[in-house]
Amino acid sequence: MGKTQEQNRQTGIFGQLIRNIRELQGISPEELARGICSTKALEKYETGEREPDILTAEALFGRLKKSMEKFEAMLSCTEHKQLKQRMGIQLLLREGKLAEAEKKIEDYAKINLALHYQYACFLRAEFLRKTHASLKEQICNVVDGIYQTSEARKENTIRKVTAEEMAGNALKPEMLLTGRYSKMELYLLERYAILLEENGEPERAVLWYQAIVDYLEDERYDRSEQYSIYPIMAYKLAGYYETQCLYTIAMEWIGRGCEMLRKRKSQLPLFCKLMELKFKIEDCPGAGRNPDFAEREAYRKMCDSVAGCTEDWKENWYPMYREVHRVCFNDIIRERRIAKGMSRMELAYGICDVRTLERMEACQNTPRAWIRERLLEKLGLPLEKYNGGIVTKQYADYRRFSQMRESCRKGEYQEAKSIYEELKKGMDMKNITNEQWAEYWDIRIEGGLGHILPKVKEERLWALLRKTVPIKRDCPQFECQLMEHERNIWNQIAEGGAPEDGKIRKFQLKQIWIYYQEREKRLIEPQYLVQLLTLFGDLTRREGKATLALRYLHIAEKKMVLMDEWHFWEYILCHKQIAIIETGTEKNDFQCARQAYAVSCLYAKNPMMCDYLIECFEENI
Repeated sequence: MGKTQEQNRQTGIFGQLIRNIRELQGISPEELARGICSTKALEKYETGEREPDILTAEALFGRLKKSMEKFEAMLSCTEHKQLKQRMGIQLLLREGKLAEAEKKIEDYAKINLALHYQYACFLRAEFLRKTHASLKEQICNVVDGIYQTSEARKENTIRKVTAEEMAGNALKPEMLLTGRYSKMELYLLERYAILLEENGEPERAVLWYQAIVDYLEDERYDRSEQYSIYPIMAYKLAGYYETQCLYTIAMEWIGRGCEMLRKRKSQLPLFCKLMELKFKIEDCPGAGRNPDFAEREAYRKMCDSVAGCTEDWKENWYPMYREVHRVCFNDIIRERRIAKGMSRMELAYGICDVRTLERMEACQNTPRAWIRERLLEKLGLPLEKYNGGIVTKQYADYRRFSQMRESCRKGEYQEAKSIYEELKKGMDMKNITNEQWAEYWDIRIEGGLGHILPKVKEERLWALLRKTVPIKRDCPQFECQLMEHERNIWNQIAEGGAPEDGKIRKFQLKQIWIYYQEREKRLIEPQYLVQLLTLFGDLTRREGKATLALRYLHIAEKKMVLMDEWHFWEYILCHKQIAIIETGTEKNDFQCARQAYAVSCLYAKNPMMCDYLIECFEENI
């Protein structure tokens, strides 16, 4: 197959997806590309001639009101290096290492491209807030970032913002009625509005708050994108209405913000600010509300759980810019080749020369799209740069895919099967990604329906995993990063595996080791790392090593707080309580059980965990 044919076979799917959404929403190429890229570049993305870099892809997708979080991105070594810089700076800011963060922000800002400079302004905004810089300096920085993508330009270089523009007076809330804005642009506009309030202009600020909320309430918005931006505006609006003694309206905004944060399981410090504002309103004589003392006690226990992990955790109440499911193509090729026991000559044969592959693995060059795909195909991995689990040109298919997963989560497997069969009809099943997707979900759904025995399900999952992950002597060689579909397969295997299965323990240890090699990886996949530590802690406890289990669970807690990842919080606390009892040293201390119950009731809203805790520790909760 020729290079042009090979390229058109796989690349450009993401661009065609952008065009599909753009045309459905009636957006012109000029409107979508404004300040992000040229219309000519957008045309090349949409036709598959070129692929956008990750920041451009996120900006374009954000303006279409869609989330990139569903896509696993395979980045070039340059893109991945820049990603690690961005995530590393956010980690430094959260840890309070401000001097080091300042230097790295200035280094990152030297990338002479508008989207990178805009990102640097976002990072600098948090640095300036934490160092209590003057409001004028903070406003100028945020406005500088906003204007980087405010107008169409041929070159994506840094825009020189005039002194008059720096004041921000030309920015009006009405602009949200006519324009399209990416997630980063909205984060900066939120900052601008908050700074206006701090600068003594609350009426002007509240117009911005409401305008941003109105923009976000478009039903076309992906929930994950909406829920990451909306809550901080809900908090600021609730605070404004509280000062106006409009308590009913304030409580409505508090309820909206808390519900979104619960569903996303992030920004706990912001959730706490909302709860504290709620308590303040309940204590107002004119509010006409009775305090819920049980809720307040649960809140106190929940906060006590976090306070034992780190100091000043409530200071990190501004949202992070999440960039999850990002892997480096060069790393993946090197890791998989070594794990499979292949020489460079074996992998390169028929694709490129050995010296080219050697430079590639050393991150000294980025291969052309057709070379990248041929290498990945030889390793049995998905070929797309941006992989959303399925390859399709219709965005509606992703909505149906999400519905299918939700049906499985709820145990509604017959409904999931109907969606699955309908999706398959419109997909190219010769595509590697779609083939792997179909094999996995067929096993998952048939197992859920009880059409296959658990033992047969496990054997089929192992067979599917063997297609991409090297397995020697019946033991997986997990010394490489797993792609998302491989994690899904493994999670199903581990879920049904016996505690004494040594393969499960080896997997957990090797994967934890991989994610501790570079600290930036921990922020790129925070949920996965906390999950690994939590499951390994519980597995260690079930092996009779309660003291060692407590050590792993304590590490999971610290990473959870630092990385704003709260999906497994109540489970960590529950596992800790059981481990404490099994050590035989603190049998009368049921603090963790009480905290787990408080978290399950107040924040996680997890009735199954509440029932389990009551059953096990009823007298001590």
